Amino acid sequence: DGMDLDQLASALAEQGSYAVLVVSVGSAANPLLAGRYGQLCPPAPTRELVDVRLRERLEEEHGDQDTD
Repeated sequence: DGMDLDQLASALAEQGSYAVLVVSVGSAANPLLAGRYGQLCPPAPTRELVDVRLRERLEEEHGDQDTD
């Protein structure tokens, strides 16, 4: 029941499309990550990402009120 990523890549290329498959690291993901299409990516730094997004939203709502 293996996924044929070469076949998927061909079908997508014919349509001028692409796909990004996101899988959790684990035994089911190992075959995907071991192949030529797989790449292990570390998770985004959650705290920093939340801080940046919150700051952006506050600036959108209230303008830049930085008084340092």
